[in-house]
Amino acid sequence: MPEHGLSATEMDKEIYKHAEHEDHTRRDRFASIAEAVLLSLVALMAGWSGYAAAKWGTASSLSLAKASSTRTKANQAAIEATQIRTLDPLSREGRLMARHFFSAAIEAELDKQGRVMIPGALAQSAGLGREVVVAGVYDHLEIWDRTTWREQLKEVEGSAEHVAERLAAKRD
Repeated sequence: MPEHGLSATEMDKEIYKHAEHEDHTRRDRFASIAEAVLLSLVALMAGWSGYAAAKWGTASSLSLAKASSTRTKANQAAIEATQIRTLDPLSREGRLMARHFFSAAIEAELDKQGRVMIPGALAQSAGLGREVVVAGVYDHLEIWDRTTWREQLKEVEGSAEHVAERLAAKRD
């Protein structure tokens, strides 16, 4: 009678083939999962990189805009100081304006925290209170008591245009 089925040797070969096929399937699944995880990480890193670049671009744009504004103000102050330096030093008004803008200057250095220490005697003679105004004037800074500064602005704004016109007329 013919045998139906497999011999023990053939059965052993079939089991071995099936086991090999299952190992390949497991490896393929593991490789697919690993690829998916790596692709996800790459996508996250690309997204983060784009976010960081956009954030840095915005921050640097704001810094550049602020620096540009400050540079514009400094250039304007330099122009004004140059104009004041060209006033006639022999005229009373010229001396008053120059004195107003350039007198009582001192050199000071910043401490480790970026502060300027004002000598006590200078603070007292300048009448500095708790609230001050730092005014940039050409190549130096002036520090004023806030109330005094406001009074000074009112006084100069009221007469500066007339004084400048008189000085200009004298040059012509």
